[in-house]
This record gives sequence, structure tokens and C-alpha cells, in this order.
Amino acid sequence: VGKLYVICSVLMKANMFRASVHDNAIIDNGPPARYRLKLEKKKLDGDEAKLIRYTLGKKDPTKPNKTILLVGETGSGKSSFINTFLNYAMGVKEGDKVWYEIVDETVKISGSVTSQVTVYEIYGFEGKTLPYSLTIIDTPGYGDTRGIEKDAVIAQELYDLFRSEKGIHTVDVVGLVMKATDNRLSDRLMYILNSALALFGKDLEKNLVALITHSNGMTPTVALKALQDANIKLAKNKRNQPVHFEFNNCQSTKIAEDTEDFHVQSFADNFLFAYICLFRTYVHTISTSNVQYYSVFLFRPTPPKKIPTPSTLSM
Repeated sequence: VGKLYVICSVLMKANMFRASVHDNAIIDNGPPARYRLKLEKKKLDGDEAKLIRYTLGKKDPTKPNKTILLVGETGSGKSSFINTFLNYAMGVKEGDKVWYEIVDETVKISGSVTSQVTVYEIYGFEGKTLPYSLTIIDTPGYGDTRGIEKDAVIAQELYDLFRSEKGIHTVDVVGLVMKATDNRLSDRLMYILNSALALFGKDLEKNLVALITHSNGMTPTVALKALQDANIKLAKNKRNQPVHFEFNNCQSTKIAEDTEDFHVQSFADNFLFAYICLFRTYVHTISTSNVQYYSVFLFRPTPPKKIPTPSTLSM
């Protein structure tokens, strides 16, 4: 009976994956086979098309939703995060030999995959690995070749997104994506962080976490010092230490087991299945009171009197 149950479970899962890729474009036969999932596209600002929302699946209003805002330099790994978190939410495992994408990581537009503020909604997989659906806000990479003028436009787009009736009105986590080897935060990256804080207020700092990529399993002292030098106020864990998550896209690198840092490892070459347990590990690590505080509370943005400009930042 046990073996039959396992076989049936495997077959059901295989059928689920086959159904999910029906009519979707195959990128590579693999293994793993890579598929680009079709999304429903909607302009949140009419014909201006500066704010785009892509939706996978249908929203169930009875299910909770978590919203993540991603900020980082060009090449830090924001687009990879979205694709890997999608696969985790869908319950993809190494043995499935399949990989789904909703963001094309191969397209480079002036050095950055994302050229405008984009919202991704992922519905229909609640209960597989996460008890909630996902809304991920992807911002263009700061520090690309388009210059500080483009960064100012992006800050304005964020403002428009949060104040729009059809936009985003709550944020649960702000993820600052950076490499373990980054020894400083640029003025331009600081600019967008200040822009977000100006929209939501100082309380947003309590939900700011660092997502540190290209980690070798050791404590990322270089990146953490850069955050400290920049006076970035991250959320604190129960030991009053700044909350950060470390990820490694190199499957052959052994992750240290004698540390309380958050480590996960990829299961496929060239793919960052690195953010598996981003929320689960965090929620199970902090105290119960903090679980509610960090994962249930709402932020309602208050439009700033003035969008911060590069000149207002300390150089």
C-alpha cells in the first residue's frame, strides 16, 4: 500500500507539472527542461506602460498573500530570485528535472534585465511549500549604464505604484540583494532605499533584510561591513543581529553547517534554486511574537512631500 501511494503521488505530481507547462514555450530541453510560463500582462498606469503587472494563476481572496520588494545593483540576482522562488512555491524538486521561468534572465537591456518597475503575482500554489501566494516587485538594476537620471525615474515609478488605486498598498519584506563580495553600497543604491523609506516611513526598516548571493558558506563579513558602513538598519533577529540570508549558486560548494546563518544551495548547474526556505527558515527561527510581527503586519504608504533626489544623499 505504501509503495502504491508513493507511485500514485509521483504520477500525480508529474501530471501536475505537465499540465502547468501546457502551451508554454520551452527554452531548453535540458535536463532540467526549462519552460517560460505564460503570464497575464496588465498595464497599471494605462497607456504609459511604466508600471506592468504579470499574473500567473488566479487569485483566491480567501488565501493570504505576501509582498516582497526587491532592490539591488545590476547583476546582483533579483531576476534569478524571482524564478527560483517561483519554482520553490510550485514545489519543484531536483528529481523533477524541470525548471520554470517567468523572468528572462538572458535579456540584457542596457545592462539590466528589468527596465521598469514590474509586479509579479504568483497564485494557485498555496499550500505546496508556502501557505500564501506571492507578489514580488522587481525594480531595475541600479548602477546600470542609463545613469542617475533613470534612477530618479524609477523612484517616481515606485511612488506611482504605491499610490495608484490598482497598485500595491502593502509590503511585507524589502529584500536588499547584494553579492557577498560587495564592499560598499553605491550612492545610487542608497538613493532608491531612501526613496522607499520616504514612501513608507521609518517603520519599513523593521522589514528590511539582506539577501546575500554568491556566498561561499562563510559569514559574509565584507557585505555585512558594507551594510554597517552605509548605516543600513536591517531587521534584527532574536540575538539582536541584523537579519540576512546567504545563498550560493554553486552546487559543488559545501555549505558550512556550524553556523546559524541562513544557507541554501542550488540543485542544478547554472540555476539559483537558492532561496528555498526564504520565509520558512526565517519564520521558524524567530520567536512567535516576531513571526506575527514580521509576516502579518501591513504597511500603508504615505506619499512623501518630496521624492528624495541624489543631491540630498551624502556622497
